Amino acid sequence: PIDRQRVAANIERVRRGEQVTFEYRVRRPIDGAIRWLRNTDFPILDASGRVALVGGISHDATDLHDAERRFRLLVEGMPQLVWRAVTAGVWAWASPQWTDYTGQDEAASHGWGWLDALHPDDRELARTAWQEAPARGGFDVEYRVFCRADRSHRWFQTRATPVRDDAGDIVEWLGTSTDIHELRNLQEHQ
Repeated sequence: PIDRQRVAANIERVRRGEQVTFEYRVRRPIDGAIRWLRNTDFPILDASGRVALVGGISHDATDLHDAERRFRLLVEGMPQLVWRAVTAGVWAWASPQWTDYTGQDEAASHGWGWLDALHPDDRELARTAWQEAPARGGFDVEYRVFCRADRSHRWFQTRATPVRDDAGDIVEWLGTSTDIHELRNLQEHQ
């Protein structure tokens, strides 16, 4: 029932001539299980160019939804700041922890926008480390990240690992940033 209005709106879009891909839930009659379906619906035009029929292809996307939900729970439960980069240093996603910690909107972190949350003196260090990361096979650097709660910059150790395709080419980077501020203070004091 929750998805009915949205599904009806998408089907109306197809009736107006658009191809639409959308997801929704159904209750399977045989066992009552809730399953996610991913539909791609498209208009079929008559000779005059008007929509005569609606065609569609559906597939069960429940396993994908379950995997995404488990991944999201894992990532959002970690104490580290977690992020993805599509190429060395070019972010495509930041976890809610990043937004909560820095106050930077997730979308604003995309591309090189995440550098705005770093201490200005550490930005070039981060860029240089990213330039070297593909040759080194990883990214490992310490820099200061803005903390919205107390409006200070705290030291973080940031690491990223490349994700490779079957040919061995890097397709993205997965990274975490861990607060090491107290450890650095203790080391400096010692």
